[in-house]
Amino acid sequence: MDDKNVELKNLHCTKLRFDLRDAPKGKLNVAYSVDIKPIDEDSVLAFFGIRIGGDDSWVYCSVELQANVCAKNYAENEEDKHFMLKQSASLLYPYVRSAVSSLFATAGQQPLVLPALPVGCFDLQDEEK
Repeated sequence: MDDKNVELKNLHCTKLRFDLRDAPKGKLNVAYSVDIKPIDEDSVLAFFGIRIGGDDSWVYCSVELQANVCAKNYAENEEDKHFMLKQSASLLYPYVRSAVSSLFATAGQQPLVLPALPVGCFDLQDEEK
């Protein structure tokens, strides 16, 4: 029997923006977007984007990552496999978090470390949006 596994394949950054001219004064706002598109019965294409800005300038920093998430042999039934693929955003979040921290450090700005979040907090709903 094959090992059960979940793989991130072809993880890459599709957008990286940082604008020092639009540096917000005061509190930062963070918004995220998630999109999951089926590729085949065992994998999805997952997108995770994050935008950071302030009340006076919305897009100060934005990062988007994309990866193929494959759950081959992960589950014995379709319900478990569906659950795993829905969690794709939670698998990408640590990479987005790292990219944002690196971007701020590289720009010589005050460090920005997004909080670690529990698995499942980006769970997608089954209803069509």
